[in-house]
Amino acid sequence: MLKKSAFQYKSYIAIGSNIGNWKNNFNQALVLLNKIGYVEKISKVYFTKPFGPTDQMYFHNAAILFHTNLFFNSLFSKMQFIEKKIKKNKFIENGPRRIDLDLIQFENLKIKNHVITIPHTSAHLRDFVLKPILDLNPQFIDLNTKKTYKKLLSNLNERFIIKQSRQTQDYRGFF
Repeated sequence: MLKKSAFQYKSYIAIGSNIGNWKNNFNQALVLLNKIGYVEKISKVYFTKPFGPTDQMYFHNAAILFHTNLFFNSLFSKMQFIEKKIKKNKFIENGPRRIDLDLIQFENLKIKNHVITIPHTSAHLRDFVLKPILDLNPQFIDLNTKKTYKKLLSNLNERFIIKQSRQTQDYRGFF
């Protein structure tokens, strides 16, 4: 595995799971991501109520700081491939899934096309995205609102996080 300095682009990726063994699902995703880049850090894991349909299992959510040489479109495509390989099983919008990978931010780019919007359009509304990214970068700024994630988190009306793990951010063997 290459060191992070060998990679050109930095991104933040949210990861979630509520079907099957979340640890195995996370590990599979992280192993596959490390084949296309370098997972520098992972946030604490948060146990959360579902966003969207409430008649489903609670989620485990986290975020990763990721480095790669793939530009955003190729990275996004590879992330979709990883979801497919792990059998995402997403049949309902915001519904149950084995793995969910969302590209929250890629460098400081703002992109909107028929395939992807970066930064992620609703990350600033979800504590289970804001808090894990704050674990990775306490000064993180949302490129759309120009506000810190800390400020956005303090202004949220609806909360989904039930509890957080005791896990440290300095993981090496994943989960």
